[in-house]
Amino acid sequence: ELVAKRYITLPHSNLRSDRWYFEDLDTTRLLDRLMATGVPLSEFVGRAPAMGINSGFNDAYYIDDDTRRRLIDEHPDCENLIKRFLRGRDLKRWTFNWERTWHIVLPSSLDQSWPWAKANTESEAEEVFRTAYPSLYRHLSIHEDILRRRTARGKFWWELRSCEYYADYENPKILVQGIAYYSQFAFDPAGCYINNMVAFIPSSDLYLLAILNSRVTWWLINHTFQPRKDGGRSLDIQHLLALPIPDASADLRHEISAAVTSLIRSSDAERVELEHLLNTLLQDAFQLSSAEASVLERSLPPRDPIALLPGVVAAKSSGVPARVAQPMLVPSLGSVASGAWSTPPGIQPGNFV
Repeated sequence: ELVAKRYITLPHSNLRSDRWYFEDLDTTRLLDRLMATGVPLSEFVGRAPAMGINSGFNDAYYIDDDTRRRLIDEHPDCENLIKRFLRGRDLKRWTFNWERTWHIVLPSSLDQSWPWAKANTESEAEEVFRTAYPSLYRHLSIHEDILRRRTARGKFWWELRSCEYYADYENPKILVQGIAYYSQFAFDPAGCYINNMVAFIPSSDLYLLAILNSRVTWWLINHTFQPRKDGGRSLDIQHLLALPIPDASADLRHEISAAVTSLIRSSDAERVELEHLLNTLLQDAFQLSSAEASVLERSLPPRDPIALLPGVVAAKSSGVPARVAQPMLVPSLGSVASGAWSTPPGIQPGNFV
C-alpha cells in the first residue's frame, strides 16, 4: 500500500555516473537548471574556501578571558598573539555568538620571521622564545611533551603548523560550519580566528552571504552534499566550490545586500518580515518561475530556513534555551517516504538565529 501511494517514475537519465537522483522529473529538472545558474562559487570568489586552524592540541592554545588577562598582565607584549576565536557551535544564521574564547596564535617559523626563526639549534630558539614571550612560554611548556609529539606543529614545538593564509583570518569573511543542520552561514567582520571545524570564504560580499543562506541554496545543499549523522550535511570545500551564484543585476544585488545588513542588525521581532522580503528578492536572483517555486516548495528539505521562522521567533520570545536536548523521534515508514524527519537531539530552532 505504501509503495502504491508513494512511488515515482524515474527516467533513466536520473541514474548518472556521479550520483543517482531518486526524485521526480520536475525536481531533477529544477536541480539541473539551478546548478547551471550564474557561475560556480569558485569563479565568483576567485579563491577556494580555506579551513580553520588545527592546533594539534587545543588545551594548550584555547584559553578563556581569565587566562588571557593573566598572560598579558605578566607580559603585555604577548597581547597581539592572542586572537578572538570562534568554534563551529558559535556560528548562527548571518552572524555569530562569540563566547569570549581566545586562541594563542604562533605561526610556524616557516611562515613568519620570529626572533628565534634563524636560530642554529632548537635549544637556542627555545631560549629566544622564552625571553621574548615569557608568559606564553610558561603556559605552553606545561604541555611541552604533547606539543612535541603532535603532527600538526610548526618548525619548533611551541609553534602552530605551517599555513600560507594566516593573514586572511584577520580579514572580514564568510564562515561555514563543517557539518550543517541549519542554513546558517555567518559573516565575520571582526577578523576572528576559527578552528578546523569551520571553513571560511575570503569575501565580505553580503550578496554572496545572502545566496548561501537562501532557501534555494539550502535545497541544493540537501540534494547534492553528503549526508551525515542525524540529518546534517557535510559542507565539504569541493562541493561548496560548485554552488551556483546567480548573476543578478547591480540594483538587485544592492537591494539584497541592504536587506542582509538590516537582518544582521535586526531584533528578533523584525527578523521574520526581513527574511520573507529577502526570500522574495533571492527568488528573483535565481529567476525562479512560479512553476519552479512550486516544485521547490513541495520538496523542501528538513529545517528549511523560511519554514522555520515562526518557531524560531516563538522560541526566542519565550526564553527557551537555544540548546535543549530532546529525544529523537523515530519516523514511521510513511514519514520517511515523505521526507519528514524530526530534528536531531540537541539541534533546536533556537540555534538558528
